[in-house]
Amino acid sequence: MKRVIKYISVICIVLVNVSLTKITKPFPKSNLLNKCTAILKVENNRNSKSIFKESINYKLILINTSNKKTSYKVEIENTKEGLKKAQRRSSKPKKAIETSKLKVLTLNNKNKSIGEIVLKPGEKYLFKVKLSKVDNESVNKWNLTKVKVSSPECKGVIVSTILKTYIPNPELR
Repeated sequence: MKRVIKYISVICIVLVNVSLTKITKPFPKSNLLNKCTAILKVENNRNSKSIFKESINYKLILINTSNKKTSYKVEIENTKEGLKKAQRRSSKPKKAIETSKLKVLTLNNKNKSIGEIVLKPGEKYLFKVKLSKVDNESVNKWNLTKVKVSSPECKGVIVSTILKTYIPNPELR
């Protein structure tokens, strides 16, 4: 009888731990004072790609999760944020991971440059970030591009994501 009670208590503890770890999901960054919330995600969760040709496109989705109509501005910058994580995962941790800059364009679904995006509550907006090689000299390097979404109604960046692009040596292909 004591064994049965021990086994039941162990099973209950395991179930509680498993359920608690599954409950903790990341929430989108938000500015709670102004009820400014949004979700920015890369289509099919493909935020890491290799650029084999002259350019590559990332498709992103911006969703207004606030309760009001909001205007958004997309800003893009080259960054080294997240580089330390990549270095730790590298098979050669003692060698520094080199980065390279790429030319960046943000385009709507009609391949036109985007400015301000106005979305109603729950509305989605699909756009592309096009990264192009600057030269053919930068090979075997990474580019980290940070896509930030801000709003005039909200102070600061509402949501952001990092696109990781590897530039392989085309001669080794």
